Amino acid sequence: MSFKFQNDSNVSVNIAVSNGGVIYFHKNRLKPGQTWKCKPAWVWYDVMVFWSTPDNKINPAKHNTLRIGTLAATSVGAALAVGAIAFTGGAATPAVVVAGASVAAGLTGVAFEVANAALNPAHLTALYGVDNYNIQIKGGFDGHIDNQILTVSRIKPLQLHWKNKTSGSSGVVKAK
Repeated sequence: MSFKFQNDSNVSVNIAVSNGGVIYFHKNRLKPGQTWKCKPAWVWYDVMVFWSTPDNKINPAKHNTLRIGTLAATSVGAALAVGAIAFTGGAATPAVVVAGASVAAGLTGVAFEVANAALNPAHLTALYGVDNYNIQIKGGFDGHIDNQILTVSRIKPLQLHWKNKTSGSSGVVKAK
């Protein structure tokens, strides 16, 4: 039995699978188009998925119940870092997004604007470890590149489309 995560968003994400606030499985920087699986035991788990940045990597040795929530909240709160944004024409370039309307920021010659940033984590609770789950991650941003400037027109909150392959149940949760 397993939990299978498919990143169909256009941003890299971090995933924490925990029980009672203890992280048992995690994946840092699951890139768009990538899949990751974990094989949990016969207990109930919670899942948290959030935008990956250079500063918010999950480290189970350091993050307890309070810290894992804080890790996502502080990294995606007032100063939001998008990490590596994949451009269609070349390599990924690091960039920073600051919350708020029409705020411009840039690193390494790349600047962009974002309106109404909504980069909060998405949560799934009470997944039974022995059931087979497929979890499809959606969301990201809409934008375009013009003269080396990425303009982000809309942030799409992360969504987790899940299906329990054992019971047939399914649903969608959205980052709030």
